[in-house]
Amino acid sequence: MGGSEDVKWLGSEVTVALIFGLIACLYTAYRYITGNNDYFTKRNVPYIKPTFFFGSVKSLVLRRTSLCDHVIAVYNQLDGHKIAGMFDFLRPSYVVRDPELIKYITVKDFDHFVDVPIIIPEDAEPILTKGLQSLKGQKWKDMRSTLSPAFTSSKMKILFTVVSETGQQLTTHLENCYRQQQATAKHESMLGARLVPKKTADFFRTLVRETIKFREQEGIIRPDMIHLLMQVRQDNLWEDGSSSDVNLESQNTSTQDITRSTKISLDTDDIAAQALVFFSAGFEAVATLLSFSTLLLAVHQDIQNQAREEVDKVLAEHGGQVTYEAVQSIKYLDNILSETLRIYPPAPLISRKCVKEYQVPGSDLKIEKDSSVMVPIVGLHYDSNYFPNPETFNPDRFSEDNKHSIQPFTYMPFGSGPRHCIANRFALMETKTALVHLLSHFELHTTSKTQLPLRLVKGLKMAPEGDFWCGFKLRKPISNVTSSVASNAVESCLLLCSNCGIPW
Repeated sequence: MGGSEDVKWLGSEVTVALIFGLIACLYTAYRYITGNNDYFTKRNVPYIKPTFFFGSVKSLVLRRTSLCDHVIAVYNQLDGHKIAGMFDFLRPSYVVRDPELIKYITVKDFDHFVDVPIIIPEDAEPILTKGLQSLKGQKWKDMRSTLSPAFTSSKMKILFTVVSETGQQLTTHLENCYRQQQATAKHESMLGARLVPKKTADFFRTLVRETIKFREQEGIIRPDMIHLLMQVRQDNLWEDGSSSDVNLESQNTSTQDITRSTKISLDTDDIAAQALVFFSAGFEAVATLLSFSTLLLAVHQDIQNQAREEVDKVLAEHGGQVTYEAVQSIKYLDNILSETLRIYPPAPLISRKCVKEYQVPGSDLKIEKDSSVMVPIVGLHYDSNYFPNPETFNPDRFSEDNKHSIQPFTYMPFGSGPRHCIANRFALMETKTALVHLLSHFELHTTSKTQLPLRLVKGLKMAPEGDFWCGFKLRKPISNVTSSVASNAVESCLLLCSNCGIPW
């Protein structure tokens, strides 16, 4: 009996110990997760109260809202504050709403915010972490100054022929669909941050290695990114010489020149990483912008008609040819693309990492080293103080008469400062050229499958609910096609996938 009671007593002690141990573990985990919740309180900074574990991103993570709507909600919750705080899961992040402070952080005091927050270890995914968007400090400056000459106006003009041929292929494809009354394939987006599969990384390494080998053997020179990187690897300078970034807009200039300070060493991974970045980013950004702009034109027939009239007029002046000069002179399409980018920016937000302590101008706040700072771009784009009736698609906001009234650092679809999108002008040229081809051949309209009003899918994907359904109708009769067929429109899910325009 005594032995049995001892066993029971021992068992109960073990149970009690396990329960207390579990409680202690849960308490420790709770303290770890919530221990930083007073981060902004200690610094006297207004902030969005975090939820357990998810911080301020619960609705986004659980796919209850779209990324754009989430950023707009964060922006509106912090109304009245130039700088405030939120939590990205457990990590505190400053949110900057004031255009003047955005100018300081992204341009004037850029040396304090050179890097972007990257959570992937540098040696984990070389082909990903060696890409321009992931590089830090001097490595980023060296690579940025190396790649910049690939996107000068002279280089874009040389590559325009390839871009225009691709636009012609798009219209030819749609004309064939029209003839056959067939639907195109469903648009599949490539959005979402994920590690690069080994098979994909190996493909790009092999592609770059074989391309470089072929060019060196055959003495081929092309005005593109690969050639620039080959020259750097061989320690040869390009024609343009070592130069800082091209000044595209005043808000993208810096008090510092971004020039290559020393000779840099490049291996196959370095070059393959840039190829991967420009292929994936260029493909997705252009395809998404072209899809949204085409869909908006289909919805707003008056704006489409005005754009088509200008396209017809300009092409007539150039003998019906889609030339570089013709595309550049069609100003209304610039307004349309600018307004599309305001409503659906490719980067709804940008983040910066503080690399050295920063005293916020006009306040006692100091942003500590390694802190994250977020700029809610789409929130600014939808602020009625800067853009009246922000929900309305109105390209005239960006007309020659009106665009100068837009407050600097309230419109930043491609980011701001020296780390803005390096190929933004090229992406705009690609999209504009494709629209010229489309509008000169087709009338665009909505269909029974077009979801109106447009609502973005919940989560990180930048696409409308129901995808990009749009109707195309040929403007002129096609030979060898009966009039009854020619009078019908082709209903198709918009597959507007443009290549990145950077030939290897």
